[in-house]
Amino acid sequence: RLPFYIVGCILCVGLILLTTYFQYNATYFATYTESGVRRITLAERLRKIPLSFFGKKDGDRVVSNAEDLAMYLLEVGHVACVGGTSFGAPECIRMSYATSDENIVEAMRRIKETLARLK
Repeated sequence: RLPFYIVGCILCVGLILLTTYFQYNATYFATYTESGVRRITLAERLRKIPLSFFGKKDGDRVVSNAEDLAMYLLEVGHVACVGGTSFGAPECIRMSYATSDENIVEAMRRIKETLARLK
């Protein structure tokens, strides 16, 4: 009787581990795919925006580096991003795409409108 109990416990634990493995993989791959789609959507939209901002002005305000650009986008365009100095890329800004597709589209619209003001 004891061997049947031990075999039954081993089978139950095996089935739990197998089920957990498949559930984890399904969730991981779905999240990875969704993140990839968002990253590509963001990159495609950013490709359409001109990339020369340093030295340009909006009234008295001059954008001279990535931190200035990040603050300009926050204050004027109401889009949050971070200057790249903290990440070893002082000429870049960093944006998060951990949000909905609608928010990404709206942020790209705001960025494009805000950057168009720079002359």
